[in-house]
Amino acid sequence: SNYWRLRSFYRFLSKHNLVVGSSQGEELTGTKMPEGYFKSISEVQVKKGISNLDEFDTLMKRRHENAVKYSSFLKEHHKYYVDEQFHKDHCFLKYPILVKDRTVFEELAFNAKIELGDWFCTPLYPVKDNWIEWDLHEITIPIALYLSKHIVNLPTETKNPEKVIKFVKNNIDQLI
Repeated sequence: SNYWRLRSFYRFLSKHNLVVGSSQGEELTGTKMPEGYFKSISEVQVKKGISNLDEFDTLMKRRHENAVKYSSFLKEHHKYYVDEQFHKDHCFLKYPILVKDRTVFEELAFNAKIELGDWFCTPLYPVKDNWIEWDLHEITIPIALYLSKHIVNLPTETKNPEKVIKFVKNNIDQLI
């Protein structure tokens, strides 16, 4: 899979304003709202969104089923998991897990061709430094800082959750 290369490349292009991404370069470097921040959705996005509606229920069901499998596995192995009481009203775009060393775990996932998400890799996603510009002080967010250093996200749209679970099982010592 080219997932990792494409993700890195897309983020590079977005950061340098070469493509329109969810976070543009100016958003990542300053506190002022960039010109044109509120843009209309493009025709391409509208068409893609409408065509994806046909698969929405199937996708939501798969995400939930995968989350149940991940929770069951993690609970069985005495690791942090999303408790069942929170499953009912959750769409599970990704499934969060806590790891000892994010960089090590991401490298292991890359080598195993497991597509991890990196949401929450910083308390002020996607801004990674200079939080003082947003009047955010590290001393006031110790839990967010800790979690941002240890959280990664398992894929929930996968049609092969067993591959993901096998990877996690093989690297269970990396989980908190």
